[in-house]
Amino acid sequence: MAVVVYVSGVDRSTYVEEDFSFEHVKRNKNYRPIIGTADLVFKDASTGSWFARGTKIHILVDNDVRFIGRIKNAVYDYNQRVYKVEVESHLAKLQDYLVQYDTLHSVLSAGSVSQYNATDNHGYPYVQLIWLLQKMFTIGSMTLDTTEIDSAIWKNSSYYYPSYPYDIYYNKLRIDENMLYCLAQPKSTFHTNIDSVTKTENYADNKITFWDLFQEICMVFGFSVSPVTTYGDTPAFKIHKYVPKATRNYIIADNLKYDYSKVDIEPDIPSVEGYNVSWVAGKEGFSSGEHNHLARQWYADVNTENPPREYHIGTGKHGIYIMQHLLFLFGNYNNNDTVSFYNVKMGTMYENDLAARWGYHTEFRIETDIIFGNPCVLENKVIVSKNKYASSLRQEDIGEYVHW
Repeated sequence: MAVVVYVSGVDRSTYVEEDFSFEHVKRNKNYRPIIGTADLVFKDASTGSWFARGTKIHILVDNDVRFIGRIKNAVYDYNQRVYKVEVESHLAKLQDYLVQYDTLHSVLSAGSVSQYNATDNHGYPYVQLIWLLQKMFTIGSMTLDTTEIDSAIWKNSSYYYPSYPYDIYYNKLRIDENMLYCLAQPKSTFHTNIDSVTKTENYADNKITFWDLFQEICMVFGFSVSPVTTYGDTPAFKIHKYVPKATRNYIIADNLKYDYSKVDIEPDIPSVEGYNVSWVAGKEGFSSGEHNHLARQWYADVNTENPPREYHIGTGKHGIYIMQHLLFLFGNYNNNDTVSFYNVKMGTMYENDLAARWGYHTEFRIETDIIFGNPCVLENKVIVSKNKYASSLRQEDIGEYVHW
């Protein structure tokens, strides 16, 4: 098995000490991706200039890219005469950008009318979910392969039946652009108010990063992310749609389990019983039922700053709060350029998934031969040493999400 380490596109494998590890994929049980790391040690013959902060690192296993990162920190150890290099997944680049008009609008608005529409059939701007994800990665000097979801069905025709008896595709999901810039803010208002330095509301401190939004979207839809296996100078990742546990977990024969343990994970909430969705409506909740397009007016009005509709499940210590202003619209079944009256009601979706997302579960930890192929597993940490090449796996036994 050949393991190769590239530093700024140059093979520096001969300078790497043999014992190191890297996290190929990593997420939590709620499907929020976690920024993976690699800890590398380079021999004294290395040159310190190789290890500037932000330098790209690729780790290949048998010619396939399994880790893409950037140097976070590098220290020369004078006692051991080695460079100790801390690397974080290149996904961390998404932490460098804020979800705000000045950063996103010009890039998003360059899309086709199905990707971005400045004035949809309700008079407001929308951006396609897939386009938004791709462009966040583009701004971060990365690419995101969305082929698994580009033409895939998210909900079948029974989801809104009989009101909307049609399949809903991922490529039909939209976000109101004005809502996008208001995510996690204490008020529903137009983006110029959020960006203003004269407002009494502390909007700037509430702005979220691309990484915050990416994590939230992955959690909502059960997405996972892994490096694209083909080597290229531009860091490339691939998004994977939700798969049931029978498919996302590895089945390892007992004789190939070199280490094995079961860990009971305490639930985030004491019981799913009684955890109903509640919402506190400000003027953003002016409209009723499914017709959320009427509420979109509050995000397009520079003259108003209104309390948002706030979804939460339970309250107090064990309350589960959902990012304010997060709503997904979907395109009309027979016209990509229009938005249906229906929205994805985040609170109801989460309520259905309480047991799967926040309940008690068992985690299985397995060490076995290096293995790839299931990118939706909780964690696959690769260990490279003189004596072994291994995958340290973490897998969960969690019930399926109801709304899938």
